[in-house]
Amino acid sequence: MPADNSVSPAVKFLSFQHHHRAKVRESFKKEAGDFLLAHEFVLSGIASCLERFGGKKWPAGLDEEVRLKVEQVSQLSALFLHGVDTCEVTIAEGLYGQAAALIRQHMEILGAIDEVSLDKRNPRSTPKVSSLPEEIRQHYGGLSELAHAAVPDYLNRMHTDIKGDLVGAAIVPTFNKDMALFLYRIELGLLFQFAQRQEDALKAAYGGEGFTEDELKLFGAAMAAANKAADELGDLPKADPDE
Repeated sequence: MPADNSVSPAVKFLSFQHHHRAKVRESFKKEAGDFLLAHEFVLSGIASCLERFGGKKWPAGLDEEVRLKVEQVSQLSALFLHGVDTCEVTIAEGLYGQAAALIRQHMEILGAIDEVSLDKRNPRSTPKVSSLPEEIRQHYGGLSELAHAAVPDYLNRMHTDIKGDLVGAAIVPTFNKDMALFLYRIELGLLFQFAQRQEDALKAAYGGEGFTEDELKLFGAAMAAANKAADELGDLPKADPDE
């Protein structure tokens, strides 16, 4: 055991990690621009809707089949929402491999929601992401490779540190602008996709009741901010056709 006046190596290690993650976040904030506003606005619209409907009972006389579907969607939605903050942290603080795994899961959750809606959900199989827009689902394979540490080139881009003539794997997160913005834009797109499914489920349960005018304004502002940022940065790179 370390002496009473010493600091545990584990504490030093974690403190070092958090210190560097904070530095990466500052770099990310400088580069993300209006994507940060877009993320705040779309999440505000989602959260506002959740506050209005949270704890609200299902309408009396709701069709049993519809109720079962909406309940499944609610459970899947909870899983999605639980990961939103963690996903933002992993992207903004340079934990790109972990972020890829979370974004991949978010894709699968949205795919599962769509399968429930279409009566195609098989609980024994991984949800398919084919219902997502092409510009998002094309990156599913690449995210899987990142999450599974399958491609050495990806690992080099994420973890290589250069100090003078020393080049090697960094044990602390380092900022990679291209990787961070690539992942953040995909996750932002998934939040928009989630919002649409959120409203579809609410309309099915409550007879057409969905987003308010203020919430729609938030989504509009989010889309405008995202489009502005995308115009400045250009389109997302295309996925490898072999993936």
